[in-house]
Amino acid sequence: MIRTILGGTLIALGLLVTAVAALGLFRLDHVLKRMHATALADTMGSLLTALGVILLCGPGAQALKLLAVVVFLWLTNPIMSHLIANTELLTDRDLDADRETGEGELLL
Repeated sequence: MIRTILGGTLIALGLLVTAVAALGLFRLDHVLKRMHATALADTMGSLLTALGVILLCGPGAQALKLLAVVVFLWLTNPIMSHLIANTELLTDRDLDADRETGEGELLL
């Protein structure tokens, strides 16, 4: 009973984080800001949803598979976000002048 309530709550929170990130994807005006919103959905939304499903499934092979998926997402998402941000900084000539990096500076 408690496990079901906690699992459902975690899934609902994960869906809420993902929905807010999707809203940010449509509302934000620049690629780097949109990327921040989608990275939030990839990390926190997937973690909360997977933890909720793990609680509902109970210990076993399914829980280990879901945990492996979350670890994979948490390892690859920051690297890909970093590469996308660097590519955007190099290719976008219409960036605002008040950005935090220097002119043409790479964030390696």
